[in-house]
Amino acid sequence: MPTLKNQRYLLAIFIVIFVLVGLRYCYYGAVFSSCIYSEKELPLTAEFTDSVFILTKSVAVVRGESADYKCLPHMGQIRNMLVEAQYADHYRTSVVNGKIEYIDVKSGLNLYPMEVVAVTKHGITTMDSGSGPIYYVVMRDPTGQLYQVATVSLGLNKGDEFMKAVKNGKETLLNPMIRFTEEQK
Repeated sequence: MPTLKNQRYLLAIFIVIFVLVGLRYCYYGAVFSSCIYSEKELPLTAEFTDSVFILTKSVAVVRGESADYKCLPHMGQIRNMLVEAQYADHYRTSVVNGKIEYIDVKSGLNLYPMEVVAVTKHGITTMDSGSGPIYYVVMRDPTGQLYQVATVSLGLNKGDEFMKAVKNGKETLLNPMIRFTEEQK
């Protein structure tokens, strides 16, 4: 039969374990995951299915492994991030060994949208970044390389837009207000 002293030790051990598990849950948003992000793949709306995205002004491609998303199975594999040229240095710091390449409109880069990925941050760290997901359009170039662009980065200000979608001769200038998937808010 356990003595009172042994019961106190067991209780203290359970309390410590409970606190550690609780702290892990608060930070990661899950007990068993070591990634503070989760991703959900979403289909494109009919408007963007079978369309092609074309540059309307020079853009920066930040190449490298995403420091934040490397723990995600899908987004962690994408090594090319499209951003406005003026913000390229800011994004390079979020990529491991990031390299920046500037692409001119004359390059003729055609990107084919594949899907939208909603990335949500969990745990206590969401206080610095909001509570909703960030939506990324995932695209493929003719060589098969994957690119991603955050929908909120498709021209932060009016006139900053840098891509358009072309489908059946209809052109749509891409901006943060466009819904690329039905679930996008």
